[in-house]
Amino acid sequence: MIISITNFKGGVGKTTSTISIGGILAQRGYKTLIIDFDPQGNASSALGLKSSLSDSDKVSRLLLGQYDSFEEIILETTVENLYMVPTSLYNLARTMKQIDSDTMRRSDIRLKKELDKIKENFDFILIDCSPADNILNTNAMVAADYVMIPVKLDKFSLEGFDLLQEKIFYIQEESNEKLKILGIIPTMYRNTNVYNSILDSLKDSNLKEYIFETVIRTNVRIEESPFSNIPINFYDKNSNASVDYNKLVDEMLNKLDMGEING
Repeated sequence: MIISITNFKGGVGKTTSTISIGGILAQRGYKTLIIDFDPQGNASSALGLKSSLSDSDKVSRLLLGQYDSFEEIILETTVENLYMVPTSLYNLARTMKQIDSDTMRRSDIRLKKELDKIKENFDFILIDCSPADNILNTNAMVAADYVMIPVKLDKFSLEGFDLLQEKIFYIQEESNEKLKILGIIPTMYRNTNVYNSILDSLKDSNLKEYIFETVIRTNVRIEESPFSNIPINFYDKNSNASVDYNKLVDEMLNKLDMGEING
């Protein structure tokens, strides 16, 4: 199962959601791989695996057809069942330019071709996408079975969402007809009239069928957890964020009609 976690708008909790969902899936017994496809490399940093230039250069070379296998660049994390392909800003930014300039091979299916070789080795592959409409995000969605979209509950929560939705529809028509929206994740929620009004508006919109019932509350503990290089469910299992993301994973697995392996 390959899930791209994406939003063309930054600051919506995309990387936090990727790490948190990945950590909870791993804790429940699902063998999970996180691919850091955001040139900022925040997911890599959050798990203490900020790659060296030489490590992330392997990711670049793989996408450019200059490397043999994804298996050679998958790293173990400190969490059982959780693995990562890390990255760095320098190499992914350079790779985007090289892919765009390579007219000899299709640029949008490179990640899919590589993941097809290893996807049976994992229960879940989560791709932390960059907050932009670029060739990396296109590759991530072409390779994915599902898309999950974190949305910050503020006045500008749906800014740019139409563009993302159009991109998803385009990829469904042109490259990946099985791609589906698994759900929209309301993040950074506070129990105030303003936030509740925004959430109600979202649920009354034409997107209501996609919105997860679970909302992710704002919580200082989840801001602290990256400094310990572990997901929130290991850093503070009783925190609001850990409780919320566990509920989200329950809802996600129900949508996918999958049960727990352990626990």
